[in-house]
Amino acid sequence: MPKPILPFWLFPAAFWVTLTLLLIGLFVPVFVSLGVLALLVAPVLAAVVVVVRHVRRDRSLAFAALLALLGLVVVALLRGLISSAS
Repeated sequence: MPKPILPFWLFPAAFWVTLTLLLIGLFVPVFVSLGVLALLVAPVLAAVVVVVRHVRRDRSLAFAALLALLGLVVVALLRGLISSAS
């Protein structure tokens, strides 16, 4: 049986942390931004975990995760350039 790509607990933990922050944000608005940040960080954390766990066993999978992270960096940089230009 192949080893799973991600730990089984990663996305459920991210889900419950994010849900908790968003629910608290209903009463304390500062937590809404933390909940949104948690939503954004979960896929990045998953890609980093894939790279770290699979760089020696499955280089193509690790390369795909690195490429996804690079794409996120490019989008963030271009968004910053567009925001500063206007």
